[in-house]
Amino acid sequence: MILTDSFYVEKEFSRNASSYDKYSIIQEKVAEKLLSYIPSGAYSNILDLGAGSGMIYKKLYLIDTIKFDNFFAVDISSKMLSLHPVSQNILKKQIDFKSIDYNFIAKHSIDLVISSSALQWSSNLKSIFQNLSKSKADIAFAIFTSNTFKTIQQIIKKPSPIYSIQEIIEASALYSKNLTIEKKEFKLYFNSKLDMFRYIKKSGVSGGTKLLSYIELKQLIKDYPYNYLEFEVLFISSFCHPH
Repeated sequence: MILTDSFYVEKEFSRNASSYDKYSIIQEKVAEKLLSYIPSGAYSNILDLGAGSGMIYKKLYLIDTIKFDNFFAVDISSKMLSLHPVSQNILKKQIDFKSIDYNFIAKHSIDLVISSSALQWSSNLKSIFQNLSKSKADIAFAIFTSNTFKTIQQIIKKPSPIYSIQEIIEASALYSKNLTIEKKEFKLYFNSKLDMFRYIKKSGVSGGTKLLSYIELKQLIKDYPYNYLEFEVLFISSFCHPH
């Protein structure tokens, strides 16, 4: 696996921050599925890792059966966070995921940690699960796997920049509680290949990883056989089953 440098991830998300919501179709589907794992109840403090422009907060706010006192929105991109809703019970913080440790969780009495479509860019996924294992916080994560854009990888003969299923499962095993893990595949259809590759650039799913030159990209557009893109996501939670 090729780890992605945090600087380039932040740079790409910041560059496309203003258009992110327009192109975050898959991320929205993933967020809705992820929130179905969280049971009804009242939570004191929720932490959103990779909060971005606030998709999770906006969707949680509309769920009458899930209540919370405070919401901690953490993201690597200040421009993305600037688009996040503002409220008296929201604390926005620009930090890298690896800065989230047990002390942060304990200091803010976090009882639920959510992350949707973000942790695949963590430089140390094992560390995140290990730190969370020391806390009493429940978790609900949606992590894209290296099988996302599988056909593209096969054509260009270059490895994915994100974690494989095996690597994600190995990292999650460091969390002390029993976890529910579900794999789900998504397909997103396009009217043209140009629209398809424009989506890859604007949506943030490439995470700033530039695998292809201009000539290679033109060839890929010519050779790509489908009118859809492939996505694979692991849903990981400390709750028993989707609600």
